[in-house]
Amino acid sequence: MGKRLLRWGIIVAVIALALVIYNNQRKKSAEETEKGGSATSAISTEGRPKEGGRGRSGRGGLGGGVVPVKVAKVYAGEMDRIIEALGTVTPLNTVTVRSRVDGVLEKVLFQEGQVVKAGQWLAQIDPIPLSLQVQQAEGVVQRDIALLQNAKADLVRYETLLQQDSGSKQQRDTQAALVRQYEATLKVDRALLENARVQKNYTRIVAPVSGRIGLRQIDPGNLIKAGDAGALAVITQLAPISVVFSVPQDRLTEISTAAQSNAHLSVTLYDRDASSPKAVGKLLAIDNQIDINTGTVKLKAQFDNAINDKTHAVLFPNQFINVGLQVEHLTNVTLIPAEALQRGATDSFVYVVKPDQSVTVRPVVTGLTRAGKIIITKGLAVGELVVTEGIDRLKEGAKVKVVSPNESKSGEGHNGSHNGSRQGGAHRGGVDVATGGVAATNAAGDEAEKSGKARHNRGDQRSQRTQNNQPVQ
Repeated sequence: MGKRLLRWGIIVAVIALALVIYNNQRKKSAEETEKGGSATSAISTEGRPKEGGRGRSGRGGLGGGVVPVKVAKVYAGEMDRIIEALGTVTPLNTVTVRSRVDGVLEKVLFQEGQVVKAGQWLAQIDPIPLSLQVQQAEGVVQRDIALLQNAKADLVRYETLLQQDSGSKQQRDTQAALVRQYEATLKVDRALLENARVQKNYTRIVAPVSGRIGLRQIDPGNLIKAGDAGALAVITQLAPISVVFSVPQDRLTEISTAAQSNAHLSVTLYDRDASSPKAVGKLLAIDNQIDINTGTVKLKAQFDNAINDKTHAVLFPNQFINVGLQVEHLTNVTLIPAEALQRGATDSFVYVVKPDQSVTVRPVVTGLTRAGKIIITKGLAVGELVVTEGIDRLKEGAKVKVVSPNESKSGEGHNGSHNGSRQGGAHRGGVDVATGGVAATNAAGDEAEKSGKARHNRGDQRSQRTQNNQPVQ
């Protein structure tokens, strides 16, 4: 009985000793894990660049709240008062080429889309039937001439007999009337002959105006008639060409006044985004009435639109285009860039840079705006500097540093590369070092777990030996 109690006591002691050893080993593993995590944190912190390298004021490395800005000088210049509208290109002449006689179309002598001149031969209709009509008319005229000559000779004879009292006056008068009849007949037949010749000439179709000819509507070999609705082709005059546009009726007085001082107001055409001029012409006419449906009045301008076989026309019929009608040319006006102007709730203002490199808010009165420039009628003097960039960080009395465009670009590039390298370094440090720290932490945990398992196995072996009355090592 005593031996059994002793044996159980030894077993309990061994188990308690194994538990104590196992707990101590777990504590050591936990401490090693914490050390590995601290090392990882320290490494990742060292791999990240320190903050505060940009200075107190943020971008640009300027201290003391100085704001970098770009400025523009107020200057005196010129500007045109322009009335803008949307116009339609309209040809001065559009001619539909049709046949004026009946006949078979023998050949076509133009190419589709070709630039043709007035009087140019375009097509040929079979002339034989009309040539025969001309010959017939010529025969009739020759017969009339012969009859007239014979009647005149008889008239001379009757007058001679009348003078000799050998003939009657009635016979002489009848012969004189016959002569006048033949003269009238000859005149009619000669007109018919000329008409036949004209009809024959119509078999040769020529261009009535200069311009660009369109697509052919009838092919050679077809019978065409003078009354057909179909056309051989359409010729559109491209040079010169006109543009018709509408302006509000409220601007009519302004335009009329300008037209009285300048008979040919300048009209400029612009492309779709109104960035570059396409053609410059002159105002040709103002319509005589206002459209009651739209409240606008139509104007027509004319443009040279030079064209030949090797160049294409700048303006094309029925093309929509932006129109600018110049009604006044302003000189010696105060101008600033449009980006310098700020608009408040009640007025407009600009930031003016003072000699002490501080800014002040200056209310201004504006005039026309055109092509990124604004006329200032009150509030600024020529030569003053106004802020164009960096306005969002300004306030009354703020200190600024004027930077040139080149300096600004180079500064931005330097800051960008610095920020990029810093971000890249932080990224590399954060990922690579953190990965290494996690790997170290995992390795330490695995090692501690293995060590604990080994001690636990040794404790089990000792307990088994104790049960078998073997000495514990």
